Amino acid sequence: PIPPTPPDPNPLNLPSHTLRVKFRQGFTPANDREHSFDSITLVDSTENVYDLTKNSNDWHCLLIGGQMGSIFDENSLLEVLGANSTGVTNMYDMYSDQESLTSVAYSDTSSVTDMSNMFLHCYGLLSLPEFDTSNVVDFASFASGCSLIQSIPAYNLNKVLDMSNAFEGCSSLTEIPDFDCDDIGAGTDELEVAYAFKGCRKVETGITRMYNKLKDKDYWDSYNYACVFLDCGVDTESGRAELAGIPNWWKYDY
Repeated sequence: PIPPTPPDPNPLNLPSHTLRVKFRQGFTPANDREHSFDSITLVDSTENVYDLTKNSNDWHCLLIGGQMGSIFDENSLLEVLGANSTGVTNMYDMYSDQESLTSVAYSDTSSVTDMSNMFLHCYGLLSLPEFDTSNVVDFASFASGCSLIQSIPAYNLNKVLDMSNAFEGCSSLTEIPDFDCDDIGAGTDELEVAYAFKGCRKVETGITRMYNKLKDKDYWDSYNYACVFLDCGVDTESGRAELAGIPNWWKYDY
């Protein structure tokens, strides 16, 4: 079958290395000890929308919230309306602790290798973008704590070496998708998947499928895959049935 055409990564025609974001009313972004932008431009004063430019391929902690000494608190960011992120390689902690963030637009992430903690504790986030994750190596705590997300795109995880806690606490999730991850951890014993789906209590299906994809990988130590499915699916009949069919080490905390 012909693969679907990906969406336009920059429909707003933003300049290179620029995001368009909506902040809460009354908040004015500025550079501080945790945030450094090359330009900050007000686009819409009524909606409090700004264009933020960071001329670097390292966007780690770009809009992190709630850090001591920073004006960007955990409720400052509401929406990411678009981004020209072509060439960016690091999105570690990019939006973490932005508790009022509800949506993030799709953008070009084909060069990104680190998405760890990207949406950590984004409690208000309603969905995840269908990002290109084909070069991501570190996926740890990617969406940990995103308790309102009901579904996850079937990301390409073939280069991932660490997805520990990736979706921990996604308590509204109903299915673990059929990730493209047949080659995950290939050629190494460093793969980390512990607690990846811990607390995904409403999962109805996908536990068995994900276990089968991960069970024969090379792990340096059993702790690398400990409790992957701890408290996953426990609130649904079908989830509990799938959970019953996998070894205890994958689902219990000893």
